Amino acid sequence: MRAQGFRSCVLEVLSSNARAIRFYEAHGFEKICSFRVEENGMNLSCDLMQKAQLQLISPKSV
Repeated sequence: MRAQGFRSCVLEVLSSNARAIRFYEAHGFEKICSFRVEENGMNLSCDLMQKAQLQLISPKSV
């Protein structure tokens, strides 16, 4: 993503998935909001996480 010039990344993760949330936080993501989704008759709580200001690198160093 950096090599392609992206400056941020947003992802969705189940709020109950503590292991994944810890992983994303350890890699610079921050929770920006929570929301609920109904899918296949289930109400799911999700978190939206963002990693902003990706350090841009030149394609030559990739």
